[in-house]
Amino acid sequence: MFPYVKSLAVASAAASVFTLSFSGVVSAEGLTTTAVTVYFTRHAEKKTTTSVVGPASDTYELSYGDLDSFELTAKMAEEVSKGSNRDDVCGTSKCAEELSDLGLLRAQLLADWFDGQQITATINAVYSSHKVRTYQTVQEIAIRSGLTVVQLPLDGEELEPEGTTDSECPTVDAILATAAGDTIVVAGHSGTLYDIMGDGNDDCSGLGLDTSDNMLFPKDEDGKVRDFGDVWKVVVENGQASFEWRKNLQPTELVVDNAAHGPCVDLDGDGWGWDGQNSCRIEGVVAVAGECVDYDGDGWGWDGVQSCLITTGADE
Repeated sequence: MFPYVKSLAVASAAASVFTLSFSGVVSAEGLTTTAVTVYFTRHAEKKTTTSVVGPASDTYELSYGDLDSFELTAKMAEEVSKGSNRDDVCGTSKCAEELSDLGLLRAQLLADWFDGQQITATINAVYSSHKVRTYQTVQEIAIRSGLTVVQLPLDGEELEPEGTTDSECPTVDAILATAAGDTIVVAGHSGTLYDIMGDGNDDCSGLGLDTSDNMLFPKDEDGKVRDFGDVWKVVVENGQASFEWRKNLQPTELVVDNAAHGPCVDLDGDGWGWDGQNSCRIEGVVAVAGECVDYDGDGWGWDGVQSCLITTGADE
């Protein structure tokens, strides 16, 4: 499902659970059909979209900083993404971003966790911001639920608008318009989730939760979502939101294998082979010198053990 994922060693997670009790709030076990269940999560780990600069250059990654003086850092070819130049991947203040290999693996892990909790089959809608990285984070959940991710605002694109704040009000509206009894998933950003769950922004109100508790709503020094892997469960009934729990999901084992190595194949029986990327040694095979074979006619060949020189009668 994810073309950039190399390998997923173990799709399991260790979860820390944080709950809060409110008087008069309907419990998870006693939810009525009038309640809407919302699972919030932040996008997974990201990378800045890369581009190839110039016909004679290698692959480069656009680094953040002053957009008038971009720093270009050489990266591996496998990191190549969309865009052939800076204008294709950057706006006036932001560059396009998408999930890294680790982020894609975490997105798959998140979908596996929803499966394991038997939530997937109950989901009625999946929302993300207009950014690629939030879409990718919940794409697999949507697919397994038989749905497509709805990106908000509906007319948004990766860099139109460049910021993420414009996704907040449409997301709140979508949550409040959800049919009673439905379950939805929302993927947001470090700078939008607490606005959506909490007090909102200058243009709209949020769901009204008190997000001041740093244990339930961990924050960085800027007051934004601090961690990757958090999932919040919120119940909305008659327009009133109630916090249920926060879980922090971390993989027990997550492996990204960047080297596309295969089995060591020895075509000529000399004990040396090729694994698709490098020369390799076949264990237990003893190389024996044989006839000197010159494959390209340059006078030098290989006898199974070492390089050799093809001699002629005149040379003798």
